[in-house]
Amino acid sequence: MSWDAELDARLGACDREAWDPGDWVSGLSLSDRVALARESRRRQRELPTPLSVHVDAPKHRLLERILGWCELLDGRSPARLLAAERVAWLRGGDSLAYLRRLREHGRGDEADALARAMGDPNAKTYTEDDLPHGFVDALLALGTPPDPTDFDQLLAPVPGPRRNAVLRYALLQLKERGVSGDQLFWLAAMELSPFALELVDEGIVAPEAIAERAKLAPPEAAPLWWSIAGRAAFVRGDMLGCIRWLRQAFDTGLVPKTMTLPWIWKRADANFRAMMQSAGLPVPAPTHDSQ
Repeated sequence: MSWDAELDARLGACDREAWDPGDWVSGLSLSDRVALARESRRRQRELPTPLSVHVDAPKHRLLERILGWCELLDGRSPARLLAAERVAWLRGGDSLAYLRRLREHGRGDEADALARAMGDPNAKTYTEDDLPHGFVDALLALGTPPDPTDFDQLLAPVPGPRRNAVLRYALLQLKERGVSGDQLFWLAAMELSPFALELVDEGIVAPEAIAERAKLAPPEAAPLWWSIAGRAAFVRGDMLGCIRWLRQAFDTGLVPKTMTLPWIWKRADANFRAMMQSAGLPVPAPTHDSQ
């Protein structure tokens, strides 16, 4: 069957059956792939415009996946393919296929985090039915970045036992849409989610953003946020900033020695450990484990 006949057949059946176009596109000759990409773009332009961006459009979704594969095989960025695969997953596709695609393109950490958010890394599917009714559409409808109040209202109906997993899922989707680390941290910190610290450890959160969050905390809790700002500075390579934030936090006497310091000490080189000691920080006693 010619590539154009195959395209016609797949578009005709795309609202009834799932199909991964990767193997097919990969098996085409260069000239056929170029022609396929040109035809896919033309057909996308001719599709009717949905009344809402949240309306499922199977033909558009399939053409987007095909174009993503064409761009990838031409040596271009996988961004279009990954975005299309994410939409396919959100519309009921196989979660393992999406996780595999992330890992294939150097985004293993994100795949692992998303698997944890699903609650079962070995689950074969994770669809909109697993989320609160209307959650995906409501999340997509939020601005970029979303207003914190709107985001909080989106999470409000989620039961406590599932709240952290749904929050992680939402933040990963916002991250994929280009929301900055600072903005993601604010949303995660609103819920005191462990994911906030994961963002810090990725090096995508500025210490100043964490210090702003500290202003909303009771006076006795602010030093805890300052210590996290020190951790953020350390991860980003700002050693002097790290010392400054840690001193500000620990000089209050309100932060346990087990907060942040052991984590930094374990990862610091000998020179920075000496700086921490010279700054008078209550550093952990040297042990075999922390060396």
